[in-house]
Amino acid sequence: MKLVWSPAALDDLKSAIDYIEFDLDSPMAAKRFYESTLDKAHLFANVLGSGITLKTTRDIDTGYRYIVCGNWILFFMIEENQALVVRLLYGRSDYMRTLFGDIDKVSYFK
Repeated sequence: MKLVWSPAALDDLKSAIDYIEFDLDSPMAAKRFYESTLDKAHLFANVLGSGITLKTTRDIDTGYRYIVCGNWILFFMIEENQALVVRLLYGRSDYMRTLFGDIDKVSYFK
């Protein structure tokens, strides 16, 4: 399956790497994170049905799947014949609000 990164996901990846490399002053950890994240994304794309659905953990059927990459979470959608990386978000962030905006106003959260 083809792997495609959204512009937002690419920005997220760059921000995460910059944070690890410069804010945490750990260039080697940033390199390992980058390589591990790409490996996991490619594995997801090549193993159909991998990843966890949000419905499994949040009881919300959104079409999103995710995999954990250290302290970060890669969110995917399967579209036609491709795996689309939608976002890479910090695991302790309010990622539901980042993905869906004001969740109180979204009907499938009620």
